[in-house]
Amino acid sequence: MTTPKPELGSPDYGYGFTIDEGGRITGHSGGFSGISAQLDIYLTDDYTVAVMANYGGAAQPIIEKSRTLLLAGRRE
Repeated sequence: MTTPKPELGSPDYGYGFTIDEGGRITGHSGGFSGISAQLDIYLTDDYTVAVMANYGGAAQPIIEKSRTLLLAGRRE
């Protein structure tokens, strides 16, 4: 589920999970009018971030900030 599938035209997506930051983060997101959620699982670290919001699009800024903080100094 967490392995990219470039042979299927999906280099950043497995079977249901996105793959970000060069394979460091996998997860899933979703939303609808009035709700949003995102799960980030840091595969090379001991972190999991789950954000659920009852406002459309509100999970994304929180995820972006958490990625900035958790990946600080670890970029290649």
